[in-house]
Amino acid sequence: MEVDGLEFSSVYAPYGKSENIQPKLDWFECLTEHLNSTGSRAAQRVLCGDFNVLLEWRVGPGGPPKKSPVFCKDVRAKFRKLQDCTGLHDLYKRRPPDWEDPFIFKGKQACLKFSRLEYMLGTQGVIDRDPVVRFDFDYSIIKNGIFYWVRAPIVADLGD
Repeated sequence: MEVDGLEFSSVYAPYGKSENIQPKLDWFECLTEHLNSTGSRAAQRVLCGDFNVLLEWRVGPGGPPKKSPVFCKDVRAKFRKLQDCTGLHDLYKRRPPDWEDPFIFKGKQACLKFSRLEYMLGTQGVIDRDPVVRFDFDYSIIKNGIFYWVRAPIVADLGD
């Protein structure tokens, strides 16, 4: 969808299977080719959704599962290639430095840092608008209870 020069898309990447990750890798490759063929890197483009990829593993002392379609090194490499080739940046990482990381759960015994599968990516033209991106955990607590960090809606104020 395009509104006032801002192109907005939402995707859902396949979860994949550990024993056959190739369809997921192909999906990322097709998305990269599509984005490169349909717009300029300088355009104001937002791409968000559930990419089913963890760039870093942040839960549990044992580390990531040995075979995980969301933490596979080849999948992470394809996601990084998508960002590099299309000029898309993780807008959530641009949050103010004084904000607490909402993906941290402080319990009685430990402090867990949860990972996220959802991303909001934007081109430099969007970054220049000085966007504020957050996850709506208040809404998610109502919908998901104690697992509020699962499927929290992403909210973005992209400025004028």
